[in-house]
Amino acid sequence: MRFAICDLKKDPHPDPLPEYRKREEEECGKREGAASARGIRVAIAGAGLVTALGDSAEETWGKLVRGEAIADHAMVKKEWGGRSRVVGLAIDAGREAILETGWSNEQIEAAGLVVGTSKGKIIEWIESGMCGAGVGDVASEVAGVMGMGFGPRLTVSGACASGLLALIRGALMIKAGEAKRVMVVAAEASVHEMFVGSFRRLGVLARAGEGCRPFDEGRSGFLMSEAGAAVCLEGVSEEDGGGVLIERMAMGGDATHL
Repeated sequence: MRFAICDLKKDPHPDPLPEYRKREEEECGKREGAASARGIRVAIAGAGLVTALGDSAEETWGKLVRGEAIADHAMVKKEWGGRSRVVGLAIDAGREAILETGWSNEQIEAAGLVVGTSKGKIIEWIESGMCGAGVGDVASEVAGVMGMGFGPRLTVSGACASGLLALIRGALMIKAGEAKRVMVVAAEASVHEMFVGSFRRLGVLARAGEGCRPFDEGRSGFLMSEAGAAVCLEGVSEEDGGGVLIERMAMGGDATHL
């Protein structure tokens, strides 16, 4: 057995410390880059929406401003050929959002992805008795279909606030220099008698005939529905001025329905 003897007076930091120092310098460089990225503003480059009211953001918004609303628990009138409904909704919304951005294939491949969902593929789990990798399955399938490769990927689940949490996390990714572009997707497909019955027992569902009025102070509750929404975020400098800028965000939740 051979031992390496070093003179600490001549070389106070024997190997493998030089390699450690190299890694430390690289990490310092990353932190400096992240610090400079905090001055970058976040812009909305594209948006997509699939709901029980419409197959796009434009169609859904048009019906809302005309006073239309779902009258009962509703599902999107579409099938995805064997694919999970929550994944299908996320993909359709994501495609609409990305199409609006004009991002190149290379930019899409490098973009980050944040998915917000409270229950993931819950209907499939109930029917099969297996839950796979959990809610993270949605992000994996969305990334594969969209051609997203080596960018950061994350799934957040926070009940009714899942979509909001995903949007905030996506913006923070850009602010921290983790990604230049991030697609944020929120999707839910859990219209099932178990959940309808549970919310009915809680007393939080809208009374019969009153419909869904989420912005009405006098509403009696909510209705369950399927939906997918996507927002593509992009970091912009002062000179860029492109997209719709996000000036500020606030944590919040609609707790009055409980």
